[in-house]
Amino acid sequence: MRLMRDGFQPDSLFIDVFTAIAPFDYYDRAGNFYPRHRTAKEWADAFDTCRTILKRGSVMICEAGHDALIGSVDAVQPDHFLPSRLYDTYDDAQRTPWHDMVTHGKMVLFAGGLGHRYAERTWHDPTTDYARHSYGSDDYFSNTVMGGRNPMCDGPFSRRTVATYWLLHPCCKELAGKSFEAHRFGDTIHQQHTTFSGNSEVWANRGSNLIWRVADNMQLPEYGFYVKTPKATAGVVLLDGQRAAFSKSDGVFFADARPPHNPSGRERMEATVKGGRYLGGGTFELTADFRLYETAANYRPFVHICHETGEGNERIAFQANLPMDLSLLERPGTFSSTIPIRIPNEMPAGVYTVRLGFYRPNSGDRLSVVGVLDGTGRVKGGELHIEKDANGFTRGRYVSEDTRLASGLNVDGKMLDFGGIVTDGAFRLLHGRGKEWQLIPLPGSRPFKADLSLNALGARGRRSRPSR
Repeated sequence: MRLMRDGFQPDSLFIDVFTAIAPFDYYDRAGNFYPRHRTAKEWADAFDTCRTILKRGSVMICEAGHDALIGSVDAVQPDHFLPSRLYDTYDDAQRTPWHDMVTHGKMVLFAGGLGHRYAERTWHDPTTDYARHSYGSDDYFSNTVMGGRNPMCDGPFSRRTVATYWLLHPCCKELAGKSFEAHRFGDTIHQQHTTFSGNSEVWANRGSNLIWRVADNMQLPEYGFYVKTPKATAGVVLLDGQRAAFSKSDGVFFADARPPHNPSGRERMEATVKGGRYLGGGTFELTADFRLYETAANYRPFVHICHETGEGNERIAFQANLPMDLSLLERPGTFSSTIPIRIPNEMPAGVYTVRLGFYRPNSGDRLSVVGVLDGTGRVKGGELHIEKDANGFTRGRYVSEDTRLASGLNVDGKMLDFGGIVTDGAFRLLHGRGKEWQLIPLPGSRPFKADLSLNALGARGRRSRPSR
């Protein structure tokens, strides 16, 4: 610690894993017994010692933490697990901001912790829909703002990282400086309402398919939220039946009509499994459409059939072929393919998930694609349901992915009215600061339309002209 202090003078310190272990009772080498609160005290002393050695006021950060460490640990990455990770049976369950009720304003909690851990129902669950529950998802957003936490995401300047900042930063910055006053449920445990000092409130529909109408006639879909502070508002709401997101603060307006997009701006292909059917004898046939934006000649297709008995984190049970003319990958264009899949006789009955994509043989890198993804660079291709008896396969059926439900995208290109802005795109508008306004699209955006009301945006009586 002294070498660090003298060598490069850090003003903060992160110690990984340390407080992720629950405090425990223990015996010392002499056989003396110590209760678990003594463990917590020793851990707190360790952080206090580090702070003393570095310099007065140094920020102490750890992977996890609890209320006994308040004052010694300043910020933590809290893995906010689902109840299914902790308990076996229950009729219904939902995350609540119990940690924040105690620690808000005293210990900084970084959103819901690591995105992949937050999303998984069990450790390394192959059925986890990372796109809907991990970083940048409405599930992650609503849990973050409900507790007044600090936003968290991964990777610099990706679409979901920028969207996280534009959507949550103005309101969460406000909530960070306020005290946590109250928590209430609506008609179910999934409808949650938190109140902060200074007339600041958050409503979150935590996982209910029922639309929840809250203040200002906002309609909250599943994982939707609405936050209102004196200086900012934000939400994931329904507009004209379409999921959308927005954030408003002084001179800043973020409108996201959830259009189809290239998530990182580097995607070379769009892939969709259009459907499938069961042919009998454990055999299925799927159809897939592809749109290639630029050459991918050095990539090859793959099809993973996943099952709970499969290997590795991705639970690959076996692989299938994606028949295609590889020369189609040499130039932009569209093409289709029929994918035959046969469940091996020795595989058990149950539900198999189809995942497909393209990889580079010499490195294993996967091609960045646009589609309904599983968070690992693979396109979700639906489910294969199979039944067996002692003599072999008896029944089967194919269940397709609901792309609208899974992605929440504005696939119909609706022009949504955000109040002052009507658009089918996603962008941040910096307005009211001098004569020039800036309209900044989210990374990976396709062309879109936007109608701006100068009167509604505080520029009554003024005219607009394009800059040169």
